[in-house]
Amino acid sequence: MRPRSVYVFYCTPFPGGSRLYLGMYVDDFVYFSTCPQSELWFETTLESDLKVDFMGRVTWFLGIYFEWTVTFDTVGVHLSQEGYISELLRQNQMEQCNGTATPYRSGLVIDRLPTPEPGSLPNPALTKEYQKQLMGSYVWLNTSTRPDLCVFIKLLTQFNAHPLPAHLAAARYVLQ
Repeated sequence: MRPRSVYVFYCTPFPGGSRLYLGMYVDDFVYFSTCPQSELWFETTLESDLKVDFMGRVTWFLGIYFEWTVTFDTVGVHLSQEGYISELLRQNQMEQCNGTATPYRSGLVIDRLPTPEPGSLPNPALTKEYQKQLMGSYVWLNTSTRPDLCVFIKLLTQFNAHPLPAHLAAARYVLQ
C-alpha cells in the first residue's frame, strides 16, 4: 500500500543551533539532526506527553532504505527502494531481464505510442494491470526516490483509462 501523504517538518530548537527534521506518516515518524542535543530535546519533549518507542537510527521507513553518512557538521542520506523494485520485477516475471542505462530517452518507441481507436472499449484486465501494478508503482517510485521516471510517467499516464498492449510493453520497459 502506498502512502497518501508524508509530512516533513523542521525546527531549530536552540538559537544558532542545528535544525531538527521530522518526517511523519500516520503513526510512524523519523527524525534527525546534526546536533545530538536537538535530538535529545525532541525525544524528551515528546516522551513527556506521549508513550513513544524510540527504535534508534532509521534504516527502513515506508519501504525506503536509508543509508546514513553523519559527520561533525553534515548529515547525508542515500535513499533506495531496491527491495521494492526487486518485488516489481518478480511480480512481472522479469527478474532475469537485462538492465538499461535509463528508463527513457528521446527517440524511443514510447514517443510514438498508439492511441486507442475512437469508440473502442478498454480491456478491464489490461487496464487493471497497467494502472495498479505498474503505473501506480512508478508514481510511488518517482515521488520517493526516482525523479528520473517523471517524463516516462507523464507520457504513459495519459493512457490510464484505455491502455493498449503497446502501452503495457512500454511500461514494462522501465523495469529493465
